[in-house]
Amino acid sequence: MSSTSAQRKQELLTHLATTRLGALDALAEMRVRARQRVGSLRLSGQALRLGAVGAIGLAGARLLMHRRAPAAVAPSSPLRRLALQLLSAVLLPMVQQYLVSRVPQWRACTRAVSSFSIPTPAELFYRWLGLIK
Repeated sequence: MSSTSAQRKQELLTHLATTRLGALDALAEMRVRARQRVGSLRLSGQALRLGAVGAIGLAGARLLMHRRAPAAVAPSSPLRRLALQLLSAVLLPMVQQYLVSRVPQWRACTRAVSSFSIPTPAELFYRWLGLIK
């Protein structure tokens, strides 16, 4: 590889890392603001968690009930991709933590399946940056 292409590749990787760090900063700020807003609500944390679990359940039931024939591949919106990433990285571990703490049968399941573990946010971040596989 010539020095100009190596330099260009390094510039692109630096730009990509900077963009991703900017997105993480925006998400952290959004999280802080959401916590401030939730603090001003008069709902308990348990009620909010149950509402989130119920919303996820309804969305999952809706997806299962309304299956359609596969259509041509349509371009997905960036908002939909971001929502899917947030769902898989944030909400699913929260649901698992809630179920493990509330339902005794889930505790037994998680002990039996000790080889399966949900990655920590740090592991997800480093995997997203491409530093670990």
